[in-house]
Amino acid sequence: MRDDAVLLVCDYSLRYLGGAQTAFLRQAEALASEGVRVIVLAPDADQVAEVPGITLVAPPRRGTIPVLDLPLLGRAHDLEPLVAATVRRHGVGAIVVHSEFALAAASLAVGRDLGIPVLHTVHTFFWTAPAALAPFAPVVGRVHRSLTGIRDGGRATGGHAMNNALRTMTLRIAERADVVLSPSRHQAEALRAAGAGRVEAFSNVAQPLAEAPAVAAGPLRLLWVARFAPEKRVEVALDAMRQVASDLGDRVQLDVAGAPPGRCPA
Repeated sequence: MRDDAVLLVCDYSLRYLGGAQTAFLRQAEALASEGVRVIVLAPDADQVAEVPGITLVAPPRRGTIPVLDLPLLGRAHDLEPLVAATVRRHGVGAIVVHSEFALAAASLAVGRDLGIPVLHTVHTFFWTAPAALAPFAPVVGRVHRSLTGIRDGGRATGGHAMNNALRTMTLRIAERADVVLSPSRHQAEALRAAGAGRVEAFSNVAQPLAEAPAVAAGPLRLLWVARFAPEKRVEVALDAMRQVASDLGDRVQLDVAGAPPGRCPA
């Protein structure tokens, strides 16, 4: 119903903005701009500037998981009362989760118990880790089971053990959602092939860009901004620019910005 609120859930901290957090907040703003009441439930939500139509709820933190920089909120079973209370207090009619850990799992369980549809936005199914970490894959599986309470479901295959373990986390959350949203068609196809169920390709919400001013002279300048991480595929942009430079010379210029700079390929 139109008067129902939408609950957006994310396990990742909103204290900093990665790609997932940016898409998450843009979705909240887009829904609010259409008159939908939006409830944001995420760690450090109280650090985000308030926007009309959006209610921010920050679950208490119990610490941070090292290396991953993932807020530790407790186990899914312990978080279910908080999610259920938030749903009832704000009249939530749909839940959209943007992560794969305890808060997302708790939201899936509450949605199932209360008969509320839950959508899972998959920001990446293509988790990539160094092959040297493959022996630690069982630890990843145990930690995820402990946090989410999910002990069965499909298993991702096709990569080394660590990559498969990471992708299995996403798959098992996706299997329990009513609808899975993927920002790309090729990822949607991979999720369907893995057994994720109903998957829809749905672009991440982005605010329209203002029209760029006309450039009287000089090269066309492009800007690539992201972390220098394998999944961001900066090498694809650089390979494309090499081809452009071969065909057009210096008529196009690419500026690359990110961190840490030492990991940028030549």
